Amino acid sequence: MAATKKNIFQKLIEVRKSVPYLQKSSSGHQYAYVGSSTVLGALREKLDEVGLMLFPKVLGSKVTPTSVENTDQKGNKRISTTYFTELTLEFLWVDAETGEQIAVPFYAQGIDIGGEKGVGKALTYAEKYFLLKQFNIATDSDDPDSFQQKSDQSKPNYITTAQATELTAIADELAALRGTPADNYKSALKVKSFEKVTVNQFGEIRSALVGWLNKAKAEALPKKEEVKQVDKPKTEATAKKEEPKKETPKAEKPVETKKEEVKPVEQPKVEATKVETPAKKEEVKQEEATKVITETKNEEVKTETPSDVTVIEGELVKFDIKMRKHPKTGEETPFGQMGVKTADGKVVGVIAFGQEKINLLDEVDQSNFRMSITPMENSPYFLLEEVLLEGATA
Repeated sequence: MAATKKNIFQKLIEVRKSVPYLQKSSSGHQYAYVGSSTVLGALREKLDEVGLMLFPKVLGSKVTPTSVENTDQKGNKRISTTYFTELTLEFLWVDAETGEQIAVPFYAQGIDIGGEKGVGKALTYAEKYFLLKQFNIATDSDDPDSFQQKSDQSKPNYITTAQATELTAIADELAALRGTPADNYKSALKVKSFEKVTVNQFGEIRSALVGWLNKAKAEALPKKEEVKQVDKPKTEATAKKEEPKKETPKAEKPVETKKEEVKPVEQPKVEATKVETPAKKEEVKQEEATKVITETKNEEVKTETPSDVTVIEGELVKFDIKMRKHPKTGEETPFGQMGVKTADGKVVGVIAFGQEKINLLDEVDQSNFRMSITPMENSPYFLLEEVLLEGATA
C-alpha cells in the first residue's frame, strides 16, 4: 500500500518538531542572543529532508537618513549620518514535491551608520525572527538538557482519577452533613476541580477534608440525642395541655403554658449554635485569607515599580547620535537623542547615553517597542534605562 503524501502544513509541523529549542550562544554588549546562522543551521537539514523551500520577497522599502554635526576635542566639526532602513517583506513557502505555496507577510528594519549595510541588517533580522516565530522555537541561555528538564518540571502532575473520586466523595459527605454546597469547600481549598489537584497538593487537601468531615460527624451525634430528649417533653405537653389552649380565652392563659413554651424554645437555640458555629468559622477563615492576600498583592504592586521609572511604548520617529564628555571619565562618549511617538500622538524626548544603550535599538522593532525611562534633572528629556526586548515585533 502506497504511503500517503504529506501536505505543506504537515511538513511544516515536522520541521517544527525537529527544533524545539535553541541556546543563546552569541553575546552582545549587555545580552546574549541566538545568531542568524545558528537558526538556519538548525533548520536547514530538516527543510531539505521534507522538501520545503523559503523565498523572501521585498515588497517595499524606505530609508530615512539622519545627520548630526558634532565637534571633537580639537574643535573640528564632524557630521555623522544614521540610516534607518524599513522593509516590507513576504516570505513564500513552497513544497517542492506538490507545488503547494504559503505566503506570509513580514516587516523588518535595520539601523546603520555607514549606509551600505541597512538593507542587509534588515533582511538578516527578518529571516532570523521569521523562522524563530514560524516554528515557535524557544530561546534561552540554558543548555538544551537544562531547558528540557525545566519544561518537564513545568508540566502539572495531576492526581489519578481514583484519588480525585475519593476527594469528591469526602466533600459530598461533608456537604450533606453541613447542609452546604460542596463547591464551598473547593473554594476554601482554592481549587476549581479535584481533577486538577496536583500530586504535591493531594496530601494537604485530603487531610483538610478528612479533618472537617470528622468534626462534622462528631457534632452531628449529640445533635441527634438532643432532638430525642426534646421530643419527649413536647409529646407529653401536647397530650396534657395543648387541648386546653384551644378553649381557653386569651385573657385567661395560665402561667404554666408560658413555662411549657420556653422549654422547647431554649433547646433549638443550643442546636442552632452548634450547627452554625463551624460554618461561621469557615467564613471567618475565608475572609481573613482574602484580606491577607489582598494586602499582600497591594504591597507587591507598590514595591514592584519605583515611582520615578516610567514605561512607554511607541514608534521611533527621530534618532540622532551626538558626542558628549562623560561626566565621570571626561572621555568623549556618544549618546543617542531620539523622539518616541506614543499611542496618544505625543512625542517623548529620550537620551540613550553610551554606545551600549544605542546598540540595544538594533534588536527591537522600532515601529512599536517599549522602554523604561527616568526623568533628567533640569531637562525636558528622559534618560533611557532599559529597552524591553519582549515588546519587539518578531
